[in-house]
Amino acid sequence: VHGVQWSMPSTKDIALSTAIILPAETPGTVLFQENFEDKKPLPFTFIEKGNWKQKTDETGNQVYEIVNLTGTGYPQIRFGSPAWENYTIEYRTRMLDSTSALSDVFCTFRSQQRGWYIQTLHPPDSVFLLYHVPSPQSDEALGTGPMSVVKGIWYSVRIEARDAQLRVFLDNNLVVETTDSRASQGDITLGVGPGLQA
Repeated sequence: VHGVQWSMPSTKDIALSTAIILPAETPGTVLFQENFEDKKPLPFTFIEKGNWKQKTDETGNQVYEIVNLTGTGYPQIRFGSPAWENYTIEYRTRMLDSTSALSDVFCTFRSQQRGWYIQTLHPPDSVFLLYHVPSPQSDEALGTGPMSVVKGIWYSVRIEARDAQLRVFLDNNLVVETTDSRASQGDITLGVGPGLQA
């Protein structure tokens, strides 16, 4: 997703910009890219749609924004293919407002029915990488990295999923690195937690 800002009518504001998905085995091949500048229908689906809006930011760029300041759900946008295996995800986001300790911006990847990985930016000071099992519902922490979230500041996130190696970069700094092979392929979502505008 390129040039994205999202905002939810709940507790936090998250803005996304510049998410590009590249297959690890053939660097340079773009599987998906969206900059929101062409005003064409958006190439993703909504999960718990929420209050997503395409808008122009203060620099004139088109972004996608979600306001979830009073919401209790986890609005998300989904894209990609269930067959995608090794790839890199890049996106930019910023948090505009929050009203809850549960507020976070997240990206799920290698999503399958039995489980998936979740990368979160959790204010005020953590980047998490989790493995989520939907039934019975549980999250296992795979890694945590430090960060300092400042409202209104853009953060660049890169997630690399190559075979069992999983790495998360924040502003080009490696913050989480681990190995896990429970999910080997699947699509991608970007979303926010309750009490966030981004």
